[in-house]
Parts: sequence; structure tokens; C-alpha cells
Amino acid sequence: MAQLPLDLEEPPYRDRDRAANQEILTTLPAHVRGVIDQNQHGAERDGFIEWALPLSAMKFEDDQVVPFSAPLGDAPLEVGNTYASRTCLHLAEHGAVARWPYGYWTVYVLTLEPRTALMHYDDSELGGVYFPGKSAMNDLYSYAHQVKLLRRKM
Repeated sequence: MAQLPLDLEEPPYRDRDRAANQEILTTLPAHVRGVIDQNQHGAERDGFIEWALPLSAMKFEDDQVVPFSAPLGDAPLEVGNTYASRTCLHLAEHGAVARWPYGYWTVYVLTLEPRTALMHYDDSELGGVYFPGKSAMNDLYSYAHQVKLLRRKM
């Protein structure tokens, strides 16, 4: 797992202050774009973050935190409070999630490395969700431990 911190000029406002939060996201670096869905209410994400150049990050590898260059990509954005299950779902579906918690002046992009979604959708399967195997889910469950170690060592 890699963590990519993106600094902003102020923390987010409440969810209903979407226009103000969108304005804050304009202070991201030039090659990073953040978009708040202005019409969402209870949607599966608050918006998205995308980057057009590789981003400098830190990743957990062999019990150490090492520098990493994240390739071009995007991630669902969650602003403010969110459930851990929602974060896990984004990681499982997209291989990444961007978190901008209340009170924080930084958007944290978490990506699985290699960046692969752990769940795949196929309407022909029961419930439309396919889990590729137990080992992939074990990788997902270990992400919280890796984030904790990243924070301790940074």
C-alpha cells in the first residue's frame, strides 16, 4: 500500500458546503485535479481526485517505509467522516481511495500496490460481485495495519 499526501490551503467544510470544498481543491498542484460532486446526496463517493503526472509517495514494503512514485491515476474522494467499510470498499473496487477528513489540511490518497481492484463486477454472477480469492481479501484487511505503520514512521 502507498500513501500519497496532497496538501491544501485549508481543511474541508461540511458536506453540504460543496462549492466551498470545490474551491479549496483548486489549490492542489497543477497536475492534480479534485472534483466534488455538487449534486450528490448519499452517493457512493463525494467526488474524485485524479493526477496527470506520477506522484511522490511512501509505501510499506518488507516492514519498511520506502519512497515510491505512483503512476498516473485517479481515486474516489471521501470528504469528512466516512465508515471504514466505505474506505475498504473503494480500495476493493478501485484499488485506491482519497480521504480528506474534517480538520485536516491534506488529502491522503491510499493506493494498493500493485494497483488492482480486489473485486470485479459481473451481472451474471450472484449479486453481481466476484471476489477473486482469499489471499486478495487478506491483502485488503492488512491495509489498516500498513497505514498505521506508515503514520508512525513518517
